[in-house]
Amino acid sequence: MNNQKMRFCSFCHSSQVEPVGLADVWGVLCNNCFSVGPEATSAEEAIEKWNAGTYDLTDNLLRGTKAYMIGHMEFINGQGWRNRVKQELGPRGITLFDPYVKPFIDDVDEDDAVRAQLKVWMNEGGYDKVTERMKPVRGFDLRLCDLSDFIIAHITPEVASWGTAEEFVTSVRMKKPIFLSVAGGKKKTPLWIMGMIPHKYIYDSIEESINMIKKIDAGLVKIDSDRWKLLKPEYR
Repeated sequence: MNNQKMRFCSFCHSSQVEPVGLADVWGVLCNNCFSVGPEATSAEEAIEKWNAGTYDLTDNLLRGTKAYMIGHMEFINGQGWRNRVKQELGPRGITLFDPYVKPFIDDVDEDDAVRAQLKVWMNEGGYDKVTERMKPVRGFDLRLCDLSDFIIAHITPEVASWGTAEEFVTSVRMKKPIFLSVAGGKKKTPLWIMGMIPHKYIYDSIEESINMIKKIDAGLVKIDSDRWKLLKPEYR
């Protein structure tokens, strides 16, 4: 066991760091955020490099990729888990598409205030207004499925979410890598979904999905699906 003092992780500020290696390739692993680096030929050298400067994540696998966050908006507020994903994965250089904050130049809002107005129009019979408003929303959100390298989805099976259903089906048909978490745990997964994607990509919580993505990003878990079609870093 190496007893050299090690500084905290410059990414997440955790002290849960340790040298890890295989043969003559060593590095330092943060067991909290799963950052790995820098490369060295021994544990001592890895610790020395780790302590010498601030380690960033420029070499991580998913830096520069894009992910769309699919989930409830209309009948359940979906901002909480999306903000958590952005907080955890955003600093790793992953662009996270959030339907609450659309990235398009010619954009339409889809926040709580807009939804409140849509409900007023529905109650008043203003169906043409709702249709005119929702058609571009649907188009923009499906475009985000297209633009993404992978999908992060979170569902509450007991609550209907028609946009989520269409986006999920679209992503499956496009053969996008999907990380699906289910409120109440994997055992609550709708049976139909069990026939849509391999169950190993279904998780008990959004935290489990985040941790798996971090591990893939750090190279601790190898990509095991041909659904991944990552561009070289210089083309992202």
